[in-house]
Amino acid sequence: MHRYFHYFSFILLIIFIMFVSWIIFQANIGANNLFFSWIRTIPYGDKIGHFCIFGFLTFVSLFASRFHHFYLKRLRVYSAALAVTVVVIAEEISQGFIPSRTLDAGDLIADMAGIVLFSVGAIWLNNQLKIYKASV
Repeated sequence: MHRYFHYFSFILLIIFIMFVSWIIFQANIGANNLFFSWIRTIPYGDKIGHFCIFGFLTFVSLFASRFHHFYLKRLRVYSAALAVTVVVIAEEISQGFIPSRTLDAGDLIADMAGIVLFSVGAIWLNNQLKIYKASV
């Protein structure tokens, strides 16, 4: 993969981490902003938001980490996807201790679905880029 693409994905990751951190902070303090108001107008907007935010975070993290992985027995584990999964689980559990938040298994399911599906998409795209690069 081209060096500049790696830099771009890393910068995009940093920006998106800042955005996700802001969203979580806003939710933790019970703030009401335009983003939350817009999400409430969409049926299942909260779940779609969880799916997209943590899915995209995983997608960008995989490219930024250059798909670093390790093996557990025969299972290939991508470090970035594992890191996002651990953070998401910790963040969802923490909601049980924050008065303005609600611990919701549906949110965790949406998070995990986003992580898995966006991981599959990122791996597929990375493989397609490798095939294209080899043919040029």
